[in-house]
Amino acid sequence: MNVGKKILIACFLLTQLIACTLIGPDFEKPEVTLQDEWIDSDGSTLETSDVKQSKWWLVFNDPVLERLVELAWQQNNSLEIAGLRVLETQAQLGIAEGNRYPQSQVIIGDATRVSPANTAGGGSNFSSYSLGASASWELDFWGRFKRGIESADADFLASIAARDQVMVLLTAQVVDTYTVVRISEEQLRIAHENEVIQQRSYDIASVLYRNG
Repeated sequence: MNVGKKILIACFLLTQLIACTLIGPDFEKPEVTLQDEWIDSDGSTLETSDVKQSKWWLVFNDPVLERLVELAWQQNNSLEIAGLRVLETQAQLGIAEGNRYPQSQVIIGDATRVSPANTAGGGSNFSSYSLGASASWELDFWGRFKRGIESADADFLASIAARDQVMVLLTAQVVDTYTVVRISEEQLRIAHENEVIQQRSYDIASVLYRNG
């Protein structure tokens, strides 16, 4: 075996050894102790039937409430920003994944020059065109691209969780406000009924008083 082949084999083995060494430690998911069931699962007032948790407000069977939730989802600025953040992190993840593969670039240009007609050589037009291309591929020796993908993927998942959190809080606020309004309306209705009853009682008492 000649010296050139030995050098190539040595370089190949070296790159494989370096590729096995990644920057930074591997992520380990922390252990979290969770209860097997809800803490108040034995409560008599707790409903245990199956409900779609993603749209829990539908159990109220109130079309007005459902419409208000839809409008909040469509018009809330915080939810829109959270959604755009998801798209941003998704694009960053795509860029991070693309860095692992060969990169290419193509440049095309054209230029046109027009000379005035009153020049010594008379009017004339000149056109030029250019075409260029380049390609590169950076090998991920130390796992920099792999760690970048892991980081971008974590950011992407975190943005989805943040958007879900905004959606849950927004929905809860809409339902809570709507519930307060409906309770106030019901209390006002009951107050009006009590007013009518009290007025009737007063009229009866007045008649009895006048008639001795």
